[in-house]
Amino acid sequence: MTSRRSRQGRLSGSRGGKAGAVQNPESFLEVDFSWVADPKLRDILQQFHTEAVDAYGAKRHVAAVVLSGAVLEGMLTFALMKRESEAKQAFQTRTGRRSRAISEWRLEELVEVASRLGLIGETAARAAPAVRDFRNMIHPHRLLRRSQPRWDALAALALAAVAEISRSLSGRIG
Repeated sequence: MTSRRSRQGRLSGSRGGKAGAVQNPESFLEVDFSWVADPKLRDILQQFHTEAVDAYGAKRHVAAVVLSGAVLEGMLTFALMKRESEAKQAFQTRTGRRSRAISEWRLEELVEVASRLGLIGETAARAAPAVRDFRNMIHPHRLLRRSQPRWDALAALALAAVAEISRSLSGRIG
């Protein structure tokens, strides 16, 4: 099943419906979560992603970033739990300490281990940490010390990261 904009209608992959038409620049908003075998988790991921897309469309960019990070964590946790013993071994090798439950890992740990295990490609591995960094900027006191981020651009990047990582995982989870 594909998560799509709920309030603004379905997105088409092209404009005008003509062969060879220009691709919709927002086609990255469409994500297929059918590879997530757990139906409850798949529903949660779809709900969060739909809300992130709706927030993006309504110019609530901070919400889109936060929700995208939650979707990334859910997807990566699911994927790593499918290969739990390998994931925990990779975590221990990386950190030198015994692994805690995968569901307690930080986003950066999930990304690094998923990358080491070949569950996500290089593009996907580079996309996810950006979302983590964006989510770290939601703390008001950190924003006082920095220039105001371009939340619209960050939200688009976060949603694109979700699409890329889902695409990457869907081809590697079996």
